[in-house]
Amino acid sequence: MPRYIDIGANLTDTMFRGVYREKAKHEDDFDAVLQRGWDAGLDKVMVTAGCLKDIEEAKALCEQDDRLYTTVGVHPTRCGEFEADGGDPAAYLAQLEAHLGEAHIGSGGSKIVAIGECGLE
Repeated sequence: MPRYIDIGANLTDTMFRGVYREKAKHEDDFDAVLQRGWDAGLDKVMVTAGCLKDIEEAKALCEQDDRLYTTVGVHPTRCGEFEADGGDPAAYLAQLEAHLGEAHIGSGGSKIVAIGECGLE
């Protein structure tokens, strides 16, 4: 069977937990979604973290399964978080960089394996 790596899974999105536009629409089917992927030949998944909150959620999620990894980044639609609530953009960036400092690609110790979203468009 072919083996695949999904390099852009938005698994921190609440839709995987049955919530759409802040309303519960169906039972949490997160595990079933992943199982269908594993059964179809998916070998690893890179969870896309689109902001600081997503990074924390993605890291916790990745600790639950050896096949899950995550990114560090900010989606272009979330760039306002750098200055949200009178925030300090330099401090926000420093927090992102601190997460990147945890990455040790190839060492097997970190679940952070890539940078992205970056908002380069």
